[in-house]
Amino acid sequence: MNQQASGKEASEIADTTRQSELIAALANDIACLKGRTPEELAEYWCILNRWKWPEQIPNPEPIPIVTKPKYRYGETPRRGAIMSHIKTLVAHKLISRTWNKDTMTDEEHSAWYAKAFGG
Repeated sequence: MNQQASGKEASEIADTTRQSELIAALANDIACLKGRTPEELAEYWCILNRWKWPEQIPNPEPIPIVTKPKYRYGETPRRGAIMSHIKTLVAHKLISRTWNKDTMTDEEHSAWYAKAFGG
């Protein structure tokens, strides 16, 4: 029983340590985002959405190695938190425009966005 208890305690300590490290990393990440233009933030969101890491944000989060694409942006805590935070700072339309910059002109995107999202 003592070995089970100490194993559980060690697991809880490891979880708490990981959470503390994540919180510290996110505080640094948010500090790196301050003072950036909406256009820069939208570009960072797109880079993260492509499973890459913006060089302006230090200490990249490791990309999960999976055989099937089961991860969505909220499933890796730090990447998802940064993307969610950016979405609170930047209009969806700008993120969408940045995401589609190589496939649509500004006019095409405006027409498509109005039809798709009503705005």
